[in-house]
Amino acid sequence: MKCYVSAFVKCFTGMTVSVLLLCSGLLHAEQLPVIEEGPNTTDEAVLAHIQALPRYQSQTDSKRQYAMTESYRQLPDETRILVRYLLDGNFAAINMAIDAADHRHKQNTVNYQLERAVEKSVGVLTNDKYMTQEIVDEWVQQTPDHFLPYFVRAEVYSDLGYEARGSKYAHETREEQFARMAELHRISYKSLQKSLQLNPDFEFSYSKLIDIYKSSSGNDELAEQAYRKALTINENSFSVRWAYLDYNLPQWHGDRSTDKMQQIIDELGEDKHPNSGLQSLKGRVLAYYARQYHSRWKKSRADEDFVMALELYDKALQYGDQYYYHYQKAMLLFSFKDYEEAYVHVSRAVEIAPYIEKAHFKRKWIEQITR
Repeated sequence: MKCYVSAFVKCFTGMTVSVLLLCSGLLHAEQLPVIEEGPNTTDEAVLAHIQALPRYQSQTDSKRQYAMTESYRQLPDETRILVRYLLDGNFAAINMAIDAADHRHKQNTVNYQLERAVEKSVGVLTNDKYMTQEIVDEWVQQTPDHFLPYFVRAEVYSDLGYEARGSKYAHETREEQFARMAELHRISYKSLQKSLQLNPDFEFSYSKLIDIYKSSSGNDELAEQAYRKALTINENSFSVRWAYLDYNLPQWHGDRSTDKMQQIIDELGEDKHPNSGLQSLKGRVLAYYARQYHSRWKKSRADEDFVMALELYDKALQYGDQYYYHYQKAMLLFSFKDYEEAYVHVSRAVEIAPYIEKAHFKRKWIEQITR
């Protein structure tokens, strides 16, 4: 039986596309494509695909291989279905699933988990375990009038650009690294502009735009414009604020202070924010300084640096249950060889963001040490 998939599309209810889901009149059947059936690719086939990748085959560390597969196994059902559709080449089904999730999110922007569902799903799809330049080009060819393949292409080339640059401070990065990043980011920017032309209300496109602006100097005004524009679409956007906070990190701008970051946080007000994601952002500057003390401690081994880093991570976590805070605190405790507490925090990081490989890797490492 043919079926229409709408606002609570199969991926976000755990149901397959073979079941009719036309929900609450939020979308009309005549606006939706017709899909015959669910994904053909099985979970077992996805795992076999991962294990056949050169990145997996070349690993000499079994913990990294474990992380590559476990970060798929622990995805929610609805997100694994998207990966299976991706490997099927059923891009229309993915487009509809993301459209439906974004629509649901925009009906209740105070619910942080609804925003996370969109961001996490798109983030998984751009992972190089599943996504290649060839796949995204085919996606564009199949659905040239939908914004999502252009957004995904922008993500792919942006990630390649930052990989080419590396994560060191500007003065520690070679000119050829900057040049290669700029080349890849030009491709990303062009694709992102097409995505925004097709759907100017997808707030995550502005997060990516801010991210691209971060890669070169002199873009402060453009980044702020993108940030302000995005907040007119969703004043409660976590993604956009996180991207703009990241844009203003000192490491991207040499000697910049954290004053601008604090200003962004102060805009949220002193009272507890009803959106738990936005509330957690109030710990972002604390987490930045915690990491600075952590870096100092790794060189100095001074007790006061470790204690200050630990206290700052704890204070950041008081604002919210954020992946980044848990993971960074786990790294600090791991360095200090407090494996029991490190395991607690890295496990929570895995629960919050099961698609991130490095958290699985570190947790497996601790398990092997403490066995």
